[in-house]
Amino acid sequence: MEIEMRECKKFEPVCIPDEVYSAVVAHVEERELKYGMSLIIGFSIIQPGEHHAKIVEGITSASLNDKTKLYNWIQAMGLKDIKIGEKLNTESIKGATCRIITETDNRTDQEGRVFKQSKVVKVLPLVGKENKWKNIK
Repeated sequence: MEIEMRECKKFEPVCIPDEVYSAVVAHVEERELKYGMSLIIGFSIIQPGEHHAKIVEGITSASLNDKTKLYNWIQAMGLKDIKIGEKLNTESIKGATCRIITETDNRTDQEGRVFKQSKVVKVLPLVGKENKWKNIK
């Protein structure tokens, strides 16, 4: 196996006021975290203003039933009809629009430095617009 040395990307935390923003799902990443498989969903702010196009991430477990955060989030993104036994293709939620509520946390990096970073704590339907995207297999 060969491993190529690459330049380290500079980490720049996103810190915006704790508010409600109109957003679109920009990326979905599966990652094993402390409590199991999780989804990190990146929401790009679409409303005009100084925070336009900033990406704020939210974390949810990769578990799907009618009591999970993931279920509530995808419902807010426009999914209304997923049934028991059906599967959700997480890549298919890219491009879904919604509103997000953000909250700022103090975080600590690997070198012990403390910084502020915004995160998505709740997803709400986008008022006046219906999502039309395919998500069920």
